[in-house]
Amino acid sequence: EEGGTKVSLRSKVSDVNALAQQFGGGGHTYAAGITSKKPLSALREEMIKLLCAPNIVIDVIICT
Repeated sequence: EEGGTKVSLRSKVSDVNALAQQFGGGGHTYAAGITSKKPLSALREEMIKLLCAPNIVIDVIICT
């Protein structure tokens, strides 16, 4: 969809499906995706706020 954002989430240790579900996406435990009408900058900001909540450990975030 033009003007939207597609995000692919991959991990070897973390449940990225749980993260994707927070944004209306889904998939498998270690591979999931999100499709959003929001621009990447807005979606990334929301994801970082969620991931930076107390008791959350992040190994690596790569945005391309």
